[in-house]
This record gives sequence, structure tokens and C-alpha cells, in this order.
Amino acid sequence: MNWFKTSAVVLGVLGLSAANAMASSASDSGGAAVNLVSQATTGTAASQSASLIAGSFSPGGGGGGGTGIGVTMNNVNDPREAKGRIQYFNLREMQGRSAGGKALRFNMWLNGAYTGIKKTDAGGEFEGGVANVVGGVDYKLTKNFLIGIAGGYENVDIDTTFNNGTFDGNGYTIAGYMGYAKQLSGGPVLAWDFSGGYTAVDYDVSRTVAGITGSFDADRWFLSSNLTATFRAKNKKLRMSPKIGLLYLEESQDSYTESNGTPVGSALIALGRFTGGAEVGYQLNVGKPMLRSIEPFAKAYVEWDWEHEKGVDLGGGRTSAADDYGFVAGGGVNLNFNDRLSGRVEGSANALGRDELDIWTVSGKINYRF
Repeated sequence: MNWFKTSAVVLGVLGLSAANAMASSASDSGGAAVNLVSQATTGTAASQSASLIAGSFSPGGGGGGGTGIGVTMNNVNDPREAKGRIQYFNLREMQGRSAGGKALRFNMWLNGAYTGIKKTDAGGEFEGGVANVVGGVDYKLTKNFLIGIAGGYENVDIDTTFNNGTFDGNGYTIAGYMGYAKQLSGGPVLAWDFSGGYTAVDYDVSRTVAGITGSFDADRWFLSSNLTATFRAKNKKLRMSPKIGLLYLEESQDSYTESNGTPVGSALIALGRFTGGAEVGYQLNVGKPMLRSIEPFAKAYVEWDWEHEKGVDLGGGRTSAADDYGFVAGGGVNLNFNDRLSGRVEGSANALGRDELDIWTVSGKINYRF
């Protein structure tokens, strides 16, 4: 009888210890904690960079991997528009000339965005944001084709409630891009864009509940391509821009040793995303010296992640949510100041339909042609 009692006590203690280990697996494991947060932040940072690059010469930005290039607002005050000349790249006309007759082949731009992220899985809660600033310059080789180079900075600042810790990162991006646009015979402008880039990131993490810290580096590569068709109606004021896009990224995170001597192995975070949807805008003529016209717009997209990381073990038999599908909805305004200067301000909700995840973005851009 004593043997059975002793065995029962031992098994009970072992079972309780195992249950406690499972219940605290995410908070007690540096590797699991990093993977849990990286799934949201890595995809957000990379897709935001790709979106800002594509948005530098398109009517759309955001919604995963950018929205491609197409026709922005036509200048209804410019008599050259009456001749049917098409603006292919962000107010730069098919003929590529300013009001003074000078060719406008170069474009210099700066985009900035802030994305808020909140994860609400029980045992995997975290909240914070990702800030991106990207700038670049491109050149029109022909009236239909341009190439460009961009550079950017990102800052990740997350409070990891599940382990009373933090997840911080600073990254620097270099990227190249190209775009081609052509009006179909008697129909819409069809546009294609492609961008690819590399980001070097330094991360600092902590689990302050145990006073444990760590640092590691990461290398991220991304590729993004989009196809956009732009239709116009009502004297060219109403615009509809349906779009499909692909984004693929991989982030290779180095191994490191936590301050308590615990080794954390290297990791690879991958995301493959298809985006499909449309943006609709309506141009309003202002006619002021400092603001020629504006175009309020709304947008909606569906996202399908054909490749993404699996949910992380949160203990107690729970796994963090990792959905294949989500939706993006938002809106804003395009601004046409003159032949050389244009801008855009927008906001969006980026994780509609995804369980236990809220993502929202506000962004703005400025373009100057010369």
C-alpha cells in the first residue's frame, strides 16, 4: 500500500510539474517568445517596406505587399489633358513634360508609416508598433518604364505582456524596383511593378519577470510584385484600380545566448502572401495655387498567406492563432499640388478576420518630380 501511495504522489508531482512547464512554455522559453512576436512583426515590417516602395509611384499603398502602379489623378485644369495624354506614373504624363515643357524623368520621394500591433492570445499577449521610413529616387527610361533605388529604416517596439518583457529592433533596408505601365487599346491602363530588397536588423529582447536579456542579428530578404488595372469614368474623375499582388520574405535570425547562459538556436521566419482587391477614388478639383486637386479614396483587399509560421505553444494545450486569411480596409486622400509635387495620406485596418490579432496603419508620402 505504501508503495502505491508513494508512486501516486510521485506521478502526481511529475504530472503537475509537466503541466506547469506546458502552461509557461512561451514565457519561459526565449526561442518561443521570439518566434511568437516575430511572426507578426517581421511580416508587418517587410510588407510595410514593400508597400511604401510600390506606393511611391502608385495610386495605392498598403494592404500587404503594396498595390502596384497605375494612373493617379488627372489634372483637369491642364489643357494637355484634353488631348488625351495619359499619366502613367504618379502625375507624370505619358509625354513626360512639365508645364514649362521640361521632361520630368526623375522622381524623388519619401514615405513614412506607423503600424500598431496587438496580439491577444491567452498566454501570448503583446502590444506595440513598427515605424518605417523609406525614401528613394527613380528614373523613367521611357514613357512606360521606370527603375529606381530605395533605402529605409524601421524601428520595432513591442511590450511582451506574456513574459513581462520587451522585443525591440532596428533595421536598415536597401531595395531596387521597376515599373511598367501601358494603356490597353481603348481601355484601362495596365501596370506591373516589381521590388526586392534586403534588411539588416538588430534585436534586443528581455524577459524581465526573470531579469533575462538577449541580443541577436537577423537578415531579411523580400520580393514583391503587383499587377494593377486602372479604369476611369465620369470625365476621368472616378477611378477604380483593381489589383493582385504577391509578397515573399524570409528572415534568418542568428542564434544567441541569454544573459542567464541559456542558448537560443537560430530561426527562419518565412511569409508568402497573395493580395487581391481594389481601390476606388473620386477626383475633386480645388484650383488653388498651392493645391490643384484632391482625390478621396477607399480600398479593400483580401490576403491569403500560402506560407506562414505555425502557431506557438502557449502552454496548457493552447497554441497561438495563425490564420491563413485576412482582410484589409482603409481610405485616405491623394493630393495634387502641381506638375511636380504630389502626396498621399491614408489609414487602414490590416488584420480584419484574423483571430486574436489587431493591426492598423497610418502613413503618408510626398513625391517630387524633376
